[in-house]
Amino acid sequence: MIWVLLSAGRGPGECKIAAKGFLRELLAEASGVKVEASVIDLEEASYGLMSALVSLEEDDADALARSWEGTVKLVCPSPFRPGWGRKNWFIGVSRLSPPPPSQALREGDFRIDTMRSSGPGGQHVNRTESAVRIHPHRNGRRRPRGAQPFPEPGAGPRAAGGGNGRAGTGGGQRGRT
Repeated sequence: MIWVLLSAGRGPGECKIAAKGFLRELLAEASGVKVEASVIDLEEASYGLMSALVSLEEDDADALARSWEGTVKLVCPSPFRPGWGRKNWFIGVSRLSPPPPSQALREGDFRIDTMRSSGPGGQHVNRTESAVRIHPHRNGRRRPRGAQPFPEPGAGPRAAGGGNGRAGTGGGQRGRT
């Protein structure tokens, strides 16, 4: 399976019309060469399409996607601006690999904590738990609630030298002899 992304980017309405037309052309060409094409996602705009994501399957899918890949130019006068000099409209076409199938998440793979947010809030402050933190459990192992994610104080490399942990200061006075 290959994915093809058609995008008008931040182009004007003429590019959005071009993206809609090129999507029709891609689907027709895929049907003509016996490649199964299906639209996965479509972001419509007022005059056409902002983007479209198409899935291509079968033996010739990669060859079809490669033939469309790059920048595609449509040459025509603007339907919105009569007499305007610009006649070249562009869209981008990208060939993508679909993401690998995701592993199903289980409730035991993470811990969700909700809390009240801090700071000013007016009359509704401290009434709802609107802050959320999600903590993953590494390697599927649970860490007991309240366990330290880092070594206990005094057990790390800073414990041997004492002081503030900065190299060379020794915790004493600075710069005066």
